[in-house]
Formats: sequence, structure tokens, C-alpha cells
Amino acid sequence: MEIHNELSRFYDNDFELIVVNDGSHDSTLDEILKASKQIESMKIVTYVKNNGKGHAIKVGFSHASKDLITFLDGDLDIPPRQIESLLNTYYETGADVVIQSKRHPDSLVNGVTLKRYFLSRSYQLYIKLLFNLPVSDTQAGCKLFRREVLETIMPKLLVK
Repeated sequence: MEIHNELSRFYDNDFELIVVNDGSHDSTLDEILKASKQIESMKIVTYVKNNGKGHAIKVGFSHASKDLITFLDGDLDIPPRQIESLLNTYYETGADVVIQSKRHPDSLVNGVTLKRYFLSRSYQLYIKLLFNLPVSDTQAGCKLFRREVLETIMPKLLVK
């Protein structure tokens, strides 16, 4: 599993890796179990029924014990090495939340099809019109939060 190599740079730091298997019916759980043999600090949470990303995030947070919490999508669309960038930004700015964006001018994104680009930009415009959020990539799969922020947000997160 690529995530093991990507996270090896953080082994000198105090971290935990919580992997939530949200009812996958492919070889995801087998890959997670293989990786867990190499990553001592990995906690595995798995359940049979797919309950969606929001539910998986809530479950993952409920198992977290650290003061800084990062969410990373399991498909590794954004590679785990980007956690270092999140941490650097956090320590430089003291921000409560840091979001990795594929839309930032300095981002390098490979292999985006025209269809995916169009759908992504359409969704971005839709969210902007509905909520007027100052965030250009609300679905970015790599985010860092201070625990206190998530303790405030999680009870209000509605998962359907």
C-alpha cells in the first residue's frame, strides 16, 4: 500500500493513522490489513454497510485522540505526502483549519479529463451560488483541523 511509504517520513512524530473502511466490497480491507502490519500506529475501523463519506469522517473522528486531525481520502487522489504541506501551513499561520486545494494556482494536478474538469467547475459554481463560501474546493480530500474545531462541528454534521 502506497500510504505506508508516504507516511514513513512522519514516523519520528507522534501520530496515529485511523483507517475507516466504509463498507467496501473490493480488496480494500485486505490492503488495509497488509498496511497495518507495517504501520504500528494504525487503527482500523470497518463496517459492512456503506454509509457514505460523512459517516466515515464522523466515525474516524470518534476514534481520534490527537490535537491535530487530518482527513485524507482513501483513493489517494491527493497523496499522503501533502500532509506535510498542511502541517507547514498550520504552523506558519496558526489557522484552525487548513484545506488542500487542487484549484490553488501552485497546485499540480495530473490526468484531469475535460469531462471531470467541467463537472468539477460546475459543482464549484453551484456551491458558490448556494452558500457563498470563501472556499474554492469544498470536496478536497485532504484537510487538517484542530480538535477543538471538530468538537464544535461534528455534533452539527448531518449525515443522511
